[in-house]
Amino acid sequence: MLITGGGMSIITDLLTTAGAAAHIDEINIPYASHTLSNWIGVPRYNEIKSSVSKEMATEMANAAYDNFEGDQDCAFFIGIGVTAALRTSRARHSADQAFISVVINGEEVTFHHLLFTGTNNYLYTRIEQDRMVGDTVVSEVARAIRKMVNMDS
Repeated sequence: MLITGGGMSIITDLLTTAGAAAHIDEINIPYASHTLSNWIGVPRYNEIKSSVSKEMATEMANAAYDNFEGDQDCAFFIGIGVTAALRTSRARHSADQAFISVVINGEEVTFHHLLFTGTNNYLYTRIEQDRMVGDTVVSEVARAIRKMVNMDS
């Protein structure tokens, strides 16, 4: 999993679940632009117009999937990319939002755009927004797995 900008609550949720070590290879947080560009490749990073976008979430999910080094006998491998711009104290032109992409066996299975209405939305705290993003990641991964299981049957 590659996650940046929001949804960090998912990390605690996953790693405090009994048996997580048997199913999670690694979670990375490339928070600075230079570390994110190292994950997805500098040329591709420079082509993407916004670090909080569908394109970036998809590239992150693909990078997480491509870097999997775990048990190759698994039924399927999942790459997850999450990028978000959540409530902040500084002026920003874009809305508070998150993009989540789930790749299974090299194919983008689900994509979700979570938009918090209004600019610098004051309906939710940053912590509440982060929790909503984390919860949405869990939902999207479950939906992706259901899609894959139904495709294989």
